Amino acid sequence: LEFDNALESLKQSLDTYGAFPEKENYHDGKSAGKWVYEDDESWKSYNATIRVPSKNYEEFCEFIANLGDLRKKDANVDNLTSEYYDLSTTLEIYEAKEKRYIELLSTIDDEQTAIAIEKELTDIQIQISKLVTRMNEIQTDVAYSYVYVTINEVREYVEDEPEDIKEDTFGQRLKETVSGSFSVFLTLMEKLLFIFIY
Repeated sequence: LEFDNALESLKQSLDTYGAFPEKENYHDGKSAGKWVYEDDESWKSYNATIRVPSKNYEEFCEFIANLGDLRKKDANVDNLTSEYYDLSTTLEIYEAKEKRYIELLSTIDDEQTAIAIEKELTDIQIQISKLVTRMNEIQTDVAYSYVYVTINEVREYVEDEPEDIKEDTFGQRLKETVSGSFSVFLTLMEKLLFIFIY
């Protein structure tokens, strides 16, 4: 109900929980067109991908759940232990291979052979770089949980008072039909006039 206050509270809480927004999007609910109409209804919304230290995950989720009326919550856990272990083993193999190629390269006198070994060495180093990058990603994912937050503005529904409800009678419908027909007739006559002048 108090969208701006909720969003401000969320932003202030990030420092408290050591979290940071990885990606965020805010929309004020208005049209992207060039015209603004005063009677247009607009509903603000905010969504973000927030990284929060895993040790603060539960506490942070409890906090944001109290920012408004919680409508939906999903949670899942990925076990990255086996992947990390496999990567570590593969990295050791590539590093041992890299060491052998470096030692071999220092003993080669033939230029063609040296070029071939350097090419193999470069490929190995690229693979090592990819493995290290993925291992670092896993370490970050373990240290920081992903929290996807969506905040939508809502308004309290107020039912119209009975006296404000327009009574739909035959006379009223007839009046509106005649009024609408006359408006269409005037528009048609205006266009015919301009066609005649042209």
